[in-house]
Amino acid sequence: MKASPRIILAIVAATTVAACGGDASVGLPSGDHLHSLGVTVDGDLLLGLHGGLYRSDDGTTWELVGLEGQDAMVIASAQQPMFIAGHEVFARSDDGGSTFAPLRPADLPGLDIHAFAQAPVDGRVIYAFVVGHGLFASNDAGDTWELRADLGVIPPDTFGLAVVGSDVDTLVVVGPESGVLRSEDGGRSFNRVSEVPTWAV
Repeated sequence: MKASPRIILAIVAATTVAACGGDASVGLPSGDHLHSLGVTVDGDLLLGLHGGLYRSDDGTTWELVGLEGQDAMVIASAQQPMFIAGHEVFARSDDGGSTFAPLRPADLPGLDIHAFAQAPVDGRVIYAFVVGHGLFASNDAGDTWELRADLGVIPPDTFGLAVVGSDVDTLVVVGPESGVLRSEDGGRSFNRVSEVPTWAV
């Protein structure tokens, strides 16, 4: 699948801003940390920075649309609902990315979420790695959660998480020290993917 010109423009412009601190793209703060890129249901781009969430319809001009001063590390936009997660940030959009409402689930022990994933075949199924606590799963779009793996079962250095294919229980997690691990039981247990060297992550 080819990347759309807008996505390519977004990556080039945003990377230039981060690397050079220049005004390579109108509306983006120079020198800010770039963390995530997503696409809304109507094709607009969402860019998560260290200081907020920005939106663009062409990849060159951007507007701050929310989360000002907050760190949007992950944008899950495979389908509706959409989610944004990060350092003390967790929000959901039920209108295709036009607006985001904060989520504060009582059974999620924290909101320092370093890895987040949404199932491609069922957008209500989501996973969150909460720093200092472990891996949690929700089957109702983030309203309620259950612990799937304590630290030790899932590595504490986890920073990447993905649901693989059509099975909502098949996950891959990555970490700089732990490497690549795979779960086929919804994150309750993991096995190392031995052919991937740790230094390559």
